[in-house]
Amino acid sequence: MGTVPGADGDGLEKFQTLWQEKTGQSLAAFAAHSWDAAILLMLAAQAAQENTGTAIQSKLRDVANAPGTAVSDPCEALALLRKGEEIDYQGASGKVDIDENGDVVGSYDVWTVKEDGSIELSIT
Repeated sequence: MGTVPGADGDGLEKFQTLWQEKTGQSLAAFAAHSWDAAILLMLAAQAAQENTGTAIQSKLRDVANAPGTAVSDPCEALALLRKGEEIDYQGASGKVDIDENGDVVGSYDVWTVKEDGSIELSIT
């Protein structure tokens, strides 16, 4: 049995297509989540108008959570922030809302190897 963070939503399909086009490979575990982490850091720095840890931390939840325009394209998100608008980033791994503890609220996949050697996937 093994687990990996789950991914869902419209952003995942777009990211899988882009990944396949650029790399010629299937999407690996954690790729969508790593992408979202990098994008959120960039968006928080833009919202804070400063690229420091403290500034990014102060804006991370603002760009990840509602209220704001739901947006999954990083360039569109940057453009909205530059206009002074609020955004609600919807990532490649799904909705990436961050709770008061700094954790991303979401699902995870459980992989179970069955007796015949096949893998069963359940989403929790």
